[in-house]
Parts: sequence; C-alpha cells; structure tokens
Amino acid sequence: MPAADAAGWPGSCARPDRPAPKTPPPHHRAPDSHAATRPDLALRDFKPDPTAADTRWCGDITYIATEEGRLCLATVIGIASRRVVGWVAADDLRTELVADALRAACRTPARPVR
Repeated sequence: MPAADAAGWPGSCARPDRPAPKTPPPHHRAPDSHAATRPDLALRDFKPDPTAADTRWCGDITYIATEEGRLCLATVIGIASRRVVGWVAADDLRTELVADALRAACRTPARPVR
C-alpha cells in the first residue's frame, strides 16, 4: 500500500505546495432560474436492483493531477452492477465530455450482474 500523502489519503493528489481551491462565490453556485427543469425519472431511488442491470446509471466527474497538468475524467456507472459502463478523459471540462461518456456507455453491451 502506498504511503499516505499530506492529506492523509494513500495515493491521493493533494499538493501541500499549492493552496486549496477556494469555494466559488454564492452567485456562481446558484441554480439558473432560466434553465429548463427536467423530471426526476429515477425518483431519487438509487438502491441497486440486480434484476434490472444497466437500466439506471449515475455519473461522476473527477480531476486527476498529472505531470502535464490537470486531466478531467467523466464516468458513467451502472447503479446495479457498480461497473463503469462509459468513460472519457480530456484536458478540459466541457459539456461534450459528459455527452461523450454517455455515448460510450450506450455503446457498451449490457452484462449480467453476478
């Protein structure tokens, strides 16, 4: 197991020589009042259903520090299988990154949950 870094997590990317990013101001975090609302098709029910593999997905975006700079990784994960069913990496965060991860997930054949 690798030694813990300055943040206390083994193998994490915390850099003690750089200040932590500041929280954005409240006006940057506020929801867009002009944005269209979308129905909650999952009804906030994220419990896995092994009989319905690959019918509901969730996603995540993470940043990975590399020697060449920051890498953005978008993943799509099957809720029941807990498998990565689609992913895309790029050097910048953009809308297409998430859309490409969803397209990659749609191309992945469904596998049964063990």
